Amino acid sequence: MSNNGHGLPLLSGPPPDPTPGVDPTNCMRCDKEFFPLFSRPKRCNHCGYSYCSSCTDYQALMPRSGPNGTQAGYEPMPVCTNCAEKLTVTASGRSALKEYSVQRLKAYMKAYNIQLPGAAVEKEELVQAIMRARVR
Repeated sequence: MSNNGHGLPLLSGPPPDPTPGVDPTNCMRCDKEFFPLFSRPKRCNHCGYSYCSSCTDYQALMPRSGPNGTQAGYEPMPVCTNCAEKLTVTASGRSALKEYSVQRLKAYMKAYNIQLPGAAVEKEELVQAIMRARVR
């Protein structure tokens, strides 16, 4: 995933399949109940969960399929608040990563299962671990 220069992060593939066992009748973030006429669910195109329109008020670019399965540009797709935060970190360069709080970097590392060889104490060690994980 990278940034396209227009402020929207790029998603790396097609929307995931819905997660089995997740109740699609309520928003995954705010627990708002969905109603067919007034409050329909929107699916996040990064994590696949259902959210209300307030909690999917973000967008990321997704590759658009052309004829014969070729890529035909990118299309803005809705993503949830949680994924928008993660995609922003993913699209950030080293200098931008250094501006994030240690708490946000650790939460990102936990979400993407990025391990440190030892116990990190410095923010720079967290930034280095995230940058190393990108080249794998």
